[in-house]
Amino acid sequence: MLYPELQEVTIAPKDKLEEDLYAGKAEIDSCITAYVSKMFAVSKKDLPGKKEQPLTTDGMKAKARAVLPKKQENGPENQLASIEIQSPKGESPVLEELEEADEASEVVLGFARLYSGILRVGSIVHALLPKYDPTLEPTHPYNQKYIVSATVEGLYIMMGRELNPVDFVRAGNIFAIKGLGGKVYRSATVCAQGKRDVQDGVDPKSWLVNLGAVNRTVSRGFFHMLIEDIEPDI
Repeated sequence: MLYPELQEVTIAPKDKLEEDLYAGKAEIDSCITAYVSKMFAVSKKDLPGKKEQPLTTDGMKAKARAVLPKKQENGPENQLASIEIQSPKGESPVLEELEEADEASEVVLGFARLYSGILRVGSIVHALLPKYDPTLEPTHPYNQKYIVSATVEGLYIMMGRELNPVDFVRAGNIFAIKGLGGKVYRSATVCAQGKRDVQDGVDPKSWLVNLGAVNRTVSRGFFHMLIEDIEPDI
């Protein structure tokens, strides 16, 4: 994946990034590298925390006690005064429509696999788009268009169609990530240092890697090979 043009079965890592990737390390100081293979949308109401949980027996009793007015010792007049007057349902149709529209809206998540490191909610990461050129510096004007910064808003372990929220993900897991919507539209490589936030003073090339990069050298060679096969001998 890192060197698709090489034919050797094994190759020694040349830096800490490759060492963490080859071993799939999940330590505190391990480089965080994840590949987002696709983006998908889910309804907000299907996210954890939005679904209505079934009431237990104790929950139903507590709800009944909250609904019934409390009896007062000073007579029926105070009892009537203690009853809360609730506005009829549908008094604010605009508010109800906004709430229904919010529940019907969608959230974009990324389907990813973590190859090294420990990714946590709240971490600041860099997403490298497929056209990011690793031969150029990250600050190069060409690469600036294909590298975006994002904050991990949520992490989910997928169990069938269920999304189970977690605080962190360790290397080797397949998960869903929230926070890349509007920045990544197809695929990307999520990279970060082995800390919660990106630190200054560290060479970005030591922890940035584009796992989804298009190998232009191989592509051009394959293209020329096809042209030679198609062109007739003169």
